[in-house]
Amino acid sequence: MKASATWLVFIALLLFAVVFVTSTVSQLPLTVASHFDGAGRANAFMSRSGYIRFMLCFAVGLPAVVVGVLTVVFSRAADFKLPNRDYWLAPQLSNTAVSVISATPAKAFDKGQFCFAPAASF
Repeated sequence: MKASATWLVFIALLLFAVVFVTSTVSQLPLTVASHFDGAGRANAFMSRSGYIRFMLCFAVGLPAVVVGVLTVVFSRAADFKLPNRDYWLAPQLSNTAVSVISATPAKAFDKGQFCFAPAASF
């Protein structure tokens, strides 16, 4: 039951993104600023239709692809090679192992290491 509620929320959020982008696009000018320099001045532009395509791909397509790939990966997790499989997949430890593995990228993202570490090294 929990998984179906999660899917319903995910689909509702995707539908909300589609409705939001398509309903607010009429308020935009024909040419939309798409990039800004360090002083905040626009230095790249796109058409309104290009903005719609970009935002729908970014707000709907990207999450759908990521969730789709992760769904396939986790549904086939039993097929992957895992060192000490019996230990990590034991019923008393599997929930802990999954929570540690899934929390690690989130912790790195919270600290800014995930997105900004490569940029900070320059």
